[in-house]
Amino acid sequence: MSQDRKNPRSKFDLEAEALVALEQARRMPAGPERTEAMKKAGARCDVITVDGGRHGMGSWEVDSGMAHWKPEMIQWLKKVMGDG
Repeated sequence: MSQDRKNPRSKFDLEAEALVALEQARRMPAGPERTEAMKKAGARCDVITVDGGRHGMGSWEVDSGMAHWKPEMIQWLKKVMGDG
């Protein structure tokens, strides 16, 4: 029998480790590395990239090159929350 089965880590230890990993990921600058760190920590982290988009979606509505975000967001919401 392996050592892991004789002395399994407690649920508390595993939850604490996950919270530490998640907090470390949250403190990283936004970008692909942070996205991957969030996923490794067990968080769902889906990204829709809007090239040239500033904070807030108001300016995205008037630029046809940024308009793709809305149907992508609706598709994501349906996937995550269900279609009905």
